[in-house]
Amino acid sequence: MNRKSQVVIETAMVIVVLAIFLIGVTRIWVWFVNTYSDRWRSYDNSRVQAGKISSDFIPDGYNKTANRLNLFR
Repeated sequence: MNRKSQVVIETAMVIVVLAIFLIGVTRIWVWFVNTYSDRWRSYDNSRVQAGKISSDFIPDGYNKTANRLNLFR
């Protein structure tokens, strides 16, 4: 009878530790995704786009937004 009680206590402790671990990993993952997307947006907005047409000459019918690469569509 004493052995069964110990198994129940150990199982409950493992479940609690596993739940805490999963919550921690999930929070770290959410933090990483949020900071990564913020850093990517600020980097993308601050860099000169490759192949960007200078403001001195813009051909007729050129659409800037249609020609922009956006990875977060």
